[in-house]
Amino acid sequence: MATIGITGAAGQLGQEFAFLSQYLPKYNFIFFDSEELDITDKNQLIKELEDYDIDFLVNCAAYTKVDQAESESDLAFKTNRDGAANLAEYCDDNDIILIHFSSDYVYHNGLNRPLKEQDEVNPQGVYAASKLAGEQEVLKRCKKSLIFRTSWVYSSFGSNFVKKILNASGTQTEFNMVYDQIGCPTYARDLANQVLNIIDGIVVNEYQIKECSGVYNITNSGVTSWYDFSRQVFQLSGKQCSINPILSSAFSSPAVRPHYSVLDQSKLKEQFGIVMPHWLDSLAKCIKALNDI
Repeated sequence: MATIGITGAAGQLGQEFAFLSQYLPKYNFIFFDSEELDITDKNQLIKELEDYDIDFLVNCAAYTKVDQAESESDLAFKTNRDGAANLAEYCDDNDIILIHFSSDYVYHNGLNRPLKEQDEVNPQGVYAASKLAGEQEVLKRCKKSLIFRTSWVYSSFGSNFVKKILNASGTQTEFNMVYDQIGCPTYARDLANQVLNIIDGIVVNEYQIKECSGVYNITNSGVTSWYDFSRQVFQLSGKQCSINPILSSAFSSPAVRPHYSVLDQSKLKEQFGIVMPHWLDSLAKCIKALNDI
């Protein structure tokens, strides 16, 4: 029985892995939250992980406060770069396959077409730079690693855009949303599910990790704006809210967001045969999950 370790287990993606684990008795799952396993503390990391015979380590631990990172650069890099480096080094030393998550923010290259993994990266801001630095450390330090760049992640668990605006709708009936930032929302449950499918393929030798290691884009399929995404959140949840489309220039924030970050997923399909569900279908599933809580 393969053992899968999950770091950052208390976050939205980590909780989705925990949710799906109940349907996968063929694997032994070990969940580590940030209090149990501080990935920035190399000695503590080694001491904690060496008690387990781990085959796959899925790193869901990350600093994700995009705006706050501008004033907390040391903390962002400590988690997203140094923590990733510590995990990569440990995994390489112990023949563990490392699965790490990155962001569409690393691109920000001004290309107005779906972005491919080999395209130029041009991170703007501390968060984006720290995520790219984490990727580089993983690739440099761990031969058996998979990096998944994703975007606009949300879930029925944790803190995220969907839950925030739904909670705000209890006291607020009008919202301003930017319509000139284009990308694709990603339901964390779909993301976790496909990562587990890839692990399945590696376990049964359908995929050879030495041949498929590297960087992959993965989001739900389709394209939308934050404005249209918000409209669908309220429509699917039955909320009667008014949404005003605004330009990004009218919305002041410390960090710069990419205007276009639709991710090309042809590499993911070619290597693993994965076609992600449409974002609207997945949003409906998430809203249902929220209603069932």
